[in-house]
Parts: sequence; structure tokens; C-alpha cells
Amino acid sequence: MPSYAEYDVRTLALALDANRQTQRDLREAAVMIEAELYARIQANGGSALLDDDFKIEVKHGSPSYDTNLLTPLKEELPADDLAKAYSPETTKVVVVAERWDGRQLNALERRYGGAIARRIQEARVPGNASLVVERKVPTATP
Repeated sequence: MPSYAEYDVRTLALALDANRQTQRDLREAAVMIEAELYARIQANGGSALLDDDFKIEVKHGSPSYDTNLLTPLKEELPADDLAKAYSPETTKVVVVAERWDGRQLNALERRYGGAIARRIQEARVPGNASLVVERKVPTATP
């Protein structure tokens, strides 16, 4: 891994911008290649393609079901089998943790000042920091 300590800020920003563009291009190419492989699998009517070096297949996740189409099973299945496959709608009690609205706390801090402002300031935990490096859009010169 190279060291970047000796590079100036502009060089680092340009390198990062170029790297991000390369990543976007690679992701786009990967999506297009996957689509082509999937199309070839569908065209063959199968679920895989033969290759000496790669396993190329379509794997399906767990299915979901149209509950409206299954409704008649409530009457058709024996009760013990129905109980294994079907859970009726239920209501759950969910505990929602207390929370404070930061916008309102900021307003209260300004309004009351003093001890209330100090308590709000002491309670404030800074959010995570993130580095933003983006290419600026050139402005048109008249």
C-alpha cells in the first residue's frame, strides 16, 4: 500500500476522484455483465451455464406468497396442518424508546439560556464525522 503523506491536497483529491469514478465504472460494467449472463441462462431455458473455470447459476431466494390466493386453504386444510403453515394476524405491543428532538432542544437552548442551555450543551454528543471530497462544478465565466 503506497503512502500518500508526500502528496499535496489537490493531488490527493484528484486521485480520490479518479478512483471513485473507476469504482463507478467497474460497478456499472459488472451489472451489465451479470445481465448478459442472466439473459443467456434464460435463453437456454435453464438455471446455469457451463464453464470449466466458473460456476455460473441463478440462485433464487425464499419465495413470498400472495396471501389472497392462499385464503381458501384456511377452509381446505385440516386444522393441525393449517396451524403449522399459517399464523393469523396479531397485534404486537412495541416499546418505543424515549427520544429528544434536537431541533427543539436547540430552540430551547437559545430561548432559556443559563442552566438549561448548559445542560443541553453537556448532553450533546457530536455526530460521526465524514470526509467529503467532490469535484467542484466549474462556474461559467461571463
